[in-house]
Amino acid sequence: MIKIALTNLRKYNEGELVYTWLELPANEYEIRKAFKEIGCLDGDEYFISDYEAPFEISESADIYELNEKLDELIDIDATDSILAGVYDAYDVMHFAIDLANTGILSYAEEYVDCIISDETVRYNVQEMAKEGDFWRIRHYTNGITEPAAFYYVDGYGNCRDLRQSDLDDIVRELLDEVMR
Repeated sequence: MIKIALTNLRKYNEGELVYTWLELPANEYEIRKAFKEIGCLDGDEYFISDYEAPFEISESADIYELNEKLDELIDIDATDSILAGVYDAYDVMHFAIDLANTGILSYAEEYVDCIISDETVRYNVQEMAKEGDFWRIRHYTNGITEPAAFYYVDGYGNCRDLRQSDLDDIVRELLDEVMR
């Protein structure tokens, strides 16, 4: 899942880089073992010198808080695919909905409001056609180049193809919010 390089700050300040990789979430035994491996005794300070995660982790992040937040995420169905970086629109939407439903991030669904289904696009176009607003239809659908299950609504209310980069941005923003 998520890996951090747990590093002994005292040793680092003395010119020695002593670290170990720790996969999170971890249990108390694994965390204590990692601290022991880097020689962090009670009171020794540590920092996170590197990490492998789809979100930013501060050097000064509290390992226990980070671990607790990741432990909460494990119960969400789409978490594995999200953290592995292998997801589609369904995964991202379900992840956001589950974050909201579990109370981890109550407003998470707002992040996926910009993703709409092909049925919604068809309905909107039909409504515009009934009103004779063909100019609006042209602009509304101008960014759609191929049929898909989902589309992205930009800040102007126009549809375009949903790109992987859109999903990546949404996931990054959601994870950043959760990890705060």
